[in-house]
Amino acid sequence: MSILIDTSAFIAYLSKEEKSHATVYEKMKEVLGGKFGAVFVSDYIFDETVTFAFRRFKNHEKITAFGQKILDKLEMIFVDSETFEKSWKLFKKHKKLSFTDCTNIALMENHGITHIMTYDAGFNGLVSVVN
Repeated sequence: MSILIDTSAFIAYLSKEEKSHATVYEKMKEVLGGKFGAVFVSDYIFDETVTFAFRRFKNHEKITAFGQKILDKLEMIFVDSETFEKSWKLFKKHKKLSFTDCTNIALMENHGITHIMTYDAGFNGLVSVVN
């Protein structure tokens, strides 16, 4: 068993204004405690999270510290050319998913990741969602 953490979960974790903040805060403890096995993040998710959080919160120190925690605690998966091609095929097929969402699905398939922690409803019915 393993889990990939999506941008939406990280943003909900960072922002007390998000309606799912309390839920994700508790769920993150379970995830980081090993309930779902190995915990992964992709370079695309890291980029999207840090960029979005910086633009939203305008606090470089806070976002840098959070980004470092991600780098220190989670296993990073990098999108390679095979994953990129698979993601592009998925993107052309699934009209309601972003390209980054498609890379999440491709990475899950390529690396045998069983779950995704997300608050993005677009994943429902496609992969096993934890929220």
